[in-house]
Amino acid sequence: MRLYAGLVASGRKEFEDDLLALSKEKAWAHRAAGDWAGASQEYDRAMELLEKRADGNGRGQPREALAGVCIGKALALHGSGDPRGAAALYTRAIALWEELVNKQGRRSLSSELADAYTGKGA
Repeated sequence: MRLYAGLVASGRKEFEDDLLALSKEKAWAHRAAGDWAGASQEYDRAMELLEKRADGNGRGQPREALAGVCIGKALALHGSGDPRGAAALYTRAIALWEELVNKQGRRSLSSELADAYTGKGA
């Protein structure tokens, strides 16, 4: 993980996908173990990488991935006792998925949008 982070920090953009995948997997592992702080830290790293791409500088489907990472971090914040922080991230994910579903016509993401609304209401 440190190797990839160092490579990306030094400008080696070709390793961003690997660092992103590792960050998301590590966040999931922390969350599964109940380590909310560790999960939040890894979700932050993933969000930082995806935010660059969501601004139009990347490849793939960064807005969809960013929305998913927002939900993951919201779950971690909720688990750590921060429902307001979780609600803010659900709101962000909802905005991203609404754009994808309603403006770009990606109806296949409707269930993710509905899940985000449900999570925010919990």
